[in-house]
Amino acid sequence: MDSFTGTRPVSERHALDIDALERFLVTNLGGFAGPSLIGLIKEATHGFTVPLLTVAGILLFGSVAMLLLGDPSRAPSRKPAIAAA
Repeated sequence: MDSFTGTRPVSERHALDIDALERFLVTNLGGFAGPSLIGLIKEATHGFTVPLLTVAGILLFGSVAMLLLGDPSRAPSRKPAIAAA
């Protein structure tokens, strides 16, 4: 690693907050993916019928999966067992 002389580790102040990035991506992914998917399919099919049916199918699949698998936010929290000393 002699080619990287003069570099130093990133300071804590400038470090990437992974938790904040994950929250941002989870929160905003639907706002990007949905319109992008509709636009992509609309360009391929030259109409809105197939893109809207595709989105409806994805929502139906998600609903059925929730009914069959259950709501993950209602699952009992599992706390790791603390080993006795």
